[in-house]
Amino acid sequence: MDNLIRQIYGGFDRFPADLMGVDAPEYIEAKDKVHTLYEAFKVKLPLNLAEELDGLMEAQLEILAEGMEEGFLSGFKIGARLMIEILAESGRAQ
Repeated sequence: MDNLIRQIYGGFDRFPADLMGVDAPEYIEAKDKVHTLYEAFKVKLPLNLAEELDGLMEAQLEILAEGMEEGFLSGFKIGARLMIEILAESGRAQ
């Protein structure tokens, strides 16, 4: 079952996570704030530390991507279980 859900998750031209909240004003504001803070901090660092910071940020993004995929899988499964429960209850009601 996980493989099918992973195919659904990865089978789009853009990942579902890339589409979630992209147009939300709160998301855009938070993203811009983080980028501004990151850039302001990075310019204060010597080149070698700025490169380390970039590496750290890349690693953090990898963790985030993995967590988002696992969250998608979990949410999908919960939704499927909910549908099964609802359908089973409606079958008993008839």
